[in-house]
Amino acid sequence: MLMPDEGFLAATRASYDVMAVEYAEKVDSDLDVKPLDRAPLAAFAELTQASGNGPVADLGCGPGQVTAALHRLGLNAFGIDPSPGMIVVARRTYPDLSFEVGSMPALDPPQASLGGCSLTTRSSTSHGNDERRCSSSFTGCWHRVGS
Repeated sequence: MLMPDEGFLAATRASYDVMAVEYAEKVDSDLDVKPLDRAPLAAFAELTQASGNGPVADLGCGPGQVTAALHRLGLNAFGIDPSPGMIVVARRTYPDLSFEVGSMPALDPPQASLGGCSLTTRSSTSHGNDERRCSSSFTGCWHRVGS
């Protein structure tokens, strides 16, 4: 597997760390007023539950609002984000959920270990320098949810 450009990831991580609290405040209630953003999450939850309801990784979770929404939909969701600042905010806001610092391109989960993967936003993959590198790492995960 190709490794991400560490300099690029460090710069991205630092920029999100600086704005973590402000960003969390901005998106805190986004899903409450965006039914078209909630609908795919509900469909995703239904498909994941139908395929065995394994744990779900919210990749690029930021301050954790989507991880929390997936949890409310009955999924065993946990969040992963490269920004320690975002993870601090997520853990403080949702203390009952699990959040870890991690880089999506560097992850290599066993395909059978996850019930599904959620990309919080399309920008989650753009920060990895190579979108194909990110999505190919999780091919088994995507297939498993959609089958």
